[in-house]
Amino acid sequence: MDQKWIPNDLARWLRRRRKIRSVRAGGPAASYGDPDFYDPDGDYIPDDLPRMGCLIIIILLAILIFGSCWAFFGDGDAEIIGSPLPPVSSSPSSASSSSSSSAGSDSSAGTPAPPVTQRPLIGDAALDELLDAIGLGGLDQEAQSEIKDGLQDLIDSLRGVIPPYQGRDVDIVRALAFLVEVDEPFQVNAFGNTVYPCSDANPLVVCANEVLEMEAGELLVIAVQMDDDVPTASTERSYVYSIVFDSDGDAANDWVFNLPFDWDYFQGADLWFQATYNTGGLWFVDVTQLTADGSFPASSTASAVRVVVDGPWMVWFFPTSEFAVYPAPFRVTAFAHDGFFSESSRGGDVMGADPTEPLTVPPTSPAFISIAE
Repeated sequence: MDQKWIPNDLARWLRRRRKIRSVRAGGPAASYGDPDFYDPDGDYIPDDLPRMGCLIIIILLAILIFGSCWAFFGDGDAEIIGSPLPPVSSSPSSASSSSSSSAGSDSSAGTPAPPVTQRPLIGDAALDELLDAIGLGGLDQEAQSEIKDGLQDLIDSLRGVIPPYQGRDVDIVRALAFLVEVDEPFQVNAFGNTVYPCSDANPLVVCANEVLEMEAGELLVIAVQMDDDVPTASTERSYVYSIVFDSDGDAANDWVFNLPFDWDYFQGADLWFQATYNTGGLWFVDVTQLTADGSFPASSTASAVRVVVDGPWMVWFFPTSEFAVYPAPFRVTAFAHDGFFSESSRGGDVMGADPTEPLTVPPTSPAFISIAE
């Protein structure tokens, strides 16, 4: 008949094993009456482990082994702890690359794939919501470039002239720039007739006079914050919010001011993107690429640029393919006038102290973004 087993028997058996090993190693022997060897009546307790105790040990060992494997290999998401694989894009090309190559490599060319970057929040609720709607969600802190500007530092295009208009809606607070590489699903989701189509009203989306399709690839995103909401339906004045670039690194075609406007906002730049609102209620983006000698072209340039206006934020999306070279240094400007650029009613701001400062170099390390993430 089998020995009856209670939980204490297993603990006693384990203690006996330790004491027996101690004796074999030269330690003191167990004394008569040791409760691990003798019952209260002084009878020797058999050394056999009940079969139920064996079963318990086997179960415990199985749990420990299974738990260790689970912690090491993850929860079935095909990743090793501390080494996340890049997300699989929903596009055919991305899916093929993910299934036939290891993380960080391009199966077709054997070159490193774009780095996959998580998207922490910026911390501004309005901007986070605007970017999160298309899958960006924020800036990578290592890749972002933040340029802060002083408040109440409005200037005129004439050096030393205090502009009559001092509105907070043209007072630049800061500009945030970051570079992303997007796949086709992201491009279609963000800039097709989906989240931010041209001429959308809530939030306001403004495109170029001649619109080109936004293609997958690298996008320079510049988010500009004003000190007050950007007017989207003013009847009192016109506005020009711009970002201008040195698009080719050639100073020969950069804009040179015409006297007496020695603080011309666009000096030193050859590619101008101007989001303009006039008192007639029309918004448009005028794109000007100066000619080789730095003069005005015959007509506006076609572009895939897109501007989303929401509260105090103007978020610009520039395909880097539209720059002759990248990085293309830039300057942010804002300007308000009465419709006739009258000196008695105008005022504006540039990023930095004045437009004679060097242009700002944008980030150069793209974060790979896909809506499949």
